[in-house]
Amino acid sequence: MALLENLYNAFGTTLFSCRRAIEQFFGHLTAVGYDLSALPPWIRALERVRRWVAAKLLLITFMRAFRKRKRRA
Repeated sequence: MALLENLYNAFGTTLFSCRRAIEQFFGHLTAVGYDLSALPPWIRALERVRRWVAAKLLLITFMRAFRKRKRRA
């Protein structure tokens, strides 16, 4: 909060200018086929949720890298 409220710091302005990209990124995480939209019923404990989300983020990262590499080839 201090970084956002400080008038002599450009952090808040920079963050706001990146808002669209940030919202698109998180929107994409819930809209793709291997998404983060709903947890399976067997994932309810906090540690399992953490592992599930970390695995999904890794999967999405690898899929994006694979697609970029495939486009270049």
